[in-house]
Amino acid sequence: MGALSPLIAATLIFFSSRRFKGKERNVWLLMLWATISLFIAHVIWSYYMIYIGINLPFPNLADLFLFIFILLYAIAIFYKLYINKFYYKFIQIIMDTFMVLTIITTVGWIYFIKPILNEKGLNLVNLIFFSYPILQMTLFYCLVMFLFIPRYAFHKWTIILNMASTFIYFTTTIIFFTNYINDPTQLSQPMVIYLLWVICPLLIGISSLFDQQVSDYPTTQFKEKIDIIMDLKNSTYLLRLYMPYINIVILTLLTIIKWDEILSIVVGGGIYIILLIIKHSIMLVENKMLINKLSEANNLLEERVRERTQEIELINKELEYMAQHDPMTGLPNRRLFRQRLEACFESSKNGDVSKFALLFIDIDRFKKVNDFLGHETGDYLLIEITKRLKACTRPIDTICRQGGDEFLILLDQINDYEDALAIANKITESLKEPFYIKGFEINITASIGVAIHPIHGSSGEMLMRNADIAMYKAKEKGRNIVELYNEEQSEELSKKVILEKAIFKRTE
Repeated sequence: MGALSPLIAATLIFFSSRRFKGKERNVWLLMLWATISLFIAHVIWSYYMIYIGINLPFPNLADLFLFIFILLYAIAIFYKLYINKFYYKFIQIIMDTFMVLTIITTVGWIYFIKPILNEKGLNLVNLIFFSYPILQMTLFYCLVMFLFIPRYAFHKWTIILNMASTFIYFTTTIIFFTNYINDPTQLSQPMVIYLLWVICPLLIGISSLFDQQVSDYPTTQFKEKIDIIMDLKNSTYLLRLYMPYINIVILTLLTIIKWDEILSIVVGGGIYIILLIIKHSIMLVENKMLINKLSEANNLLEERVRERTQEIELINKELEYMAQHDPMTGLPNRRLFRQRLEACFESSKNGDVSKFALLFIDIDRFKKVNDFLGHETGDYLLIEITKRLKACTRPIDTICRQGGDEFLILLDQINDYEDALAIANKITESLKEPFYIKGFEINITASIGVAIHPIHGSSGEMLMRNADIAMYKAKEKGRNIVELYNEEQSEELSKKVILEKAIFKRTE
């Protein structure tokens, strides 16, 4: 059963390793060879102890494969951390490991190793004895440190199961060596020790089922740049931060309790302080890099906020433009035109503007263009008409497409009605020129009604109505005419205009 356990673990690791690619797969292949080495060690031990029935001398061939297991296991753990580019974390954990190893060795030397060596002498057997628990405890500490990495080098449960396995190995090894030191001739152990040895490799095998390819973990470029923030929020961060100082306290207490062992404590403490200085030097470099990463993350965030704000502003401008302009001609629509017309009335009340005029333009016989040449040609014609209207007016004037074939023009800051009539006549002359669209020569005319503020209206609605009436009067006179609004003939025509608009209501 002892040999079957690592064999099962090796089988689980083999099938789990097939999920991984590239260097990630190599990690679990190292784990696979480690468990195979453990399997060989168990086979050798079981063969001599169970089938032949003799006690193997210590150390033996099985111990060689146990050391290979520990070595490959440690390489796999650190290799996973290295290939995932946790370079500074990798170095820090190695330094922490050596520092803890120094403390464990110092304490072990004073309380266990030195008393045993004084009694039994220094030899290879005792050195191998003491190396087992020290190495296993060191591996356990490394796995604990892995939990401090924001994005785990291994899956969380992979680390926990390996921690459990390593801790059980450490505990059972201490019990085994204690019994062996007391009676070197008796290698058999209580049944619970054997059961625990069976469980350890199974935990390693099961842990492989939880691990994932690092690329499968959800992450983003922005998240990678702020890992340090997540690290600071980790509840175990303080433990890692204060661990070196806790170890110094341990050395200080040892100095007080074991003053007679001051030489051993000074040696251990000196090595520890050198490692601590190296670690803090590395941390200073890492902190500088982290500050740069935080600065980059902040700049990236500001840039994205700025880009997003610009996008929103651009969208808002486009929406505002679309809400206030005709989509085909790009001219202001009735909503924007009325706003500007009301602004002229407000300026007039304040004395800033004395006179302005309104031109109501209707393209004569435009319906025939649509009927005979098609609506697409009619649309192109409206666009060309827009260009000519712009050429005939001033930059301060506002041209609006009222709908269909009707246009409104607000002439701002005119001296007299003659200025308005001059621009209107210029428009009629311009529109008489032929239009060439899609191979057709199109000849059109326009009827224009003119209303002047303040003579022909004291409000925007009144001014527009009177300009509309004047335009209808121009059509009655034979089209292609500019007509100035006249109150004397407006009453009868006004009723006619209202009746026609009620029948042929134009939708906005």
